[in-house]
Amino acid sequence: MISVVLEYKAVVKKITVDQDNGLCEFELSRAEWDVVKDLCDVLQILKDATLYFSCLMPSLAMVIPAMDHINTVLATATLDKAKFSAPIRAALTVAKDHLNVYYDRTDQSKVYHIAMVLHPQRKLTYFCDANWPVSWINEAQERVTYKFERKYKGREPGVTGIETTERDDAGTSAPKVRNTYFVVCVIPELFLRPCATYSTS
Repeated sequence: MISVVLEYKAVVKKITVDQDNGLCEFELSRAEWDVVKDLCDVLQILKDATLYFSCLMPSLAMVIPAMDHINTVLATATLDKAKFSAPIRAALTVAKDHLNVYYDRTDQSKVYHIAMVLHPQRKLTYFCDANWPVSWINEAQERVTYKFERKYKGREPGVTGIETTERDDAGTSAPKVRNTYFVVCVIPELFLRPCATYSTS
C-alpha cells in the first residue's frame, strides 16, 4: 500500500490539495512524504521475507538465517541518523525488540537447529560464521546428536512407507498407494564438525 502511495504521489498531492474534495486535512507535508518513503524502504525486507516463506516450498533451514538478516538490516537502520528520522528509528528499535522475542522462541523447538545442522550447505558452519557463542554451537550439535541417538542410531538404512488414499476426478476413492521414502540412518561426522573454530571439550 505504501509503495502504491509513493507511485501515485503526484495524484495524491493533487487530490488532497483541492479544497473542494474536503481532503485537505490529509495533505502530507514534505517531511511526512519523506517518512512515507523511509517506511517503504525499511519495510521492504519484511515484505521480501513474507513472500519467500509464502512460496510453495519454504525451507525450515532458512528461518534462522532470514531472522538474522532482518535483525542486521533493522539494527543498521536504527543507527543511520543521516538517512532515517528519529520516529522511524524509534519504530525500528521496537520492531527489532519484537523480532528478538520470536528469535528466542526458536530455542523452544529443536527442529530449527536440527534443520540447520543437517542442511548440506549450512551445517554448523553457519553458526560459526555468524559468531555464535561456543555454548550455543555446542547446544545445536548436542540437539542433533541426542535426537539421532534416540531415534536412529543402530538402525539399518531402509525404506519406510506411508499409505495414502487417492481420489479420481469423480471423487471416487482409488486404491491406496504406498509412497516410499528412503531413510538414511547415519549422520556423517562431516555434518557435525564442519569448522575448527570451536570445541566441544
